[in-house]
Amino acid sequence: MRLDKIMWLAFGGLVAVAIIFNGDEHPFISSSPYPAGKYIAWLAFLAFSGYSYHCGKNDNLFKMIKVMMGRGWGRQIGMDLYIGITLFILLTFVHQDSMLIPLLWVLPALIFVNLASLLYIALHYDSLVRLLFN
Repeated sequence: MRLDKIMWLAFGGLVAVAIIFNGDEHPFISSSPYPAGKYIAWLAFLAFSGYSYHCGKNDNLFKMIKVMMGRGWGRQIGMDLYIGITLFILLTFVHQDSMLIPLLWVLPALIFVNLASLLYIALHYDSLVRLLFN
C-alpha cells in the first residue's frame, strides 16, 4: 500500500476517533452566541480536506516538499506552517483541562498540520469561543 493511502486512512481514523470521543460538546451543532462560525469551520475543514486529497492525487507530497525546501520561499512557508501549528498545539494545552488530550493531538498536528487544526477548531468551536470571548 502506498504511503499516501496509509496517511489518508490514518487521517480518516483520526477524524472518526475525534468525533466519537469529542466529549460533551456536540460535534456539528453550535450553542455559542456565534453559531455560524462552527459551520464555517466545518466548511473550511471539508474544503481543505477535499483540496488536499485532490492535490495528493495529482502530485507526490514528498517530492513537492523536497522541491520547495530547495527554495528560499519554500523554506519560509515551511517554517511559517510549523510556527502556526506550534501555536495551535499551545492553544490545545490552554483549552483543555487535561494534559492527555493535547498530547494526543500533538502527533496528528505535526503530521496533518492544518487538517488537524481545522478539525479541532470545528469540533471544539463552542468551548473555544467561551475561552476566547468570555
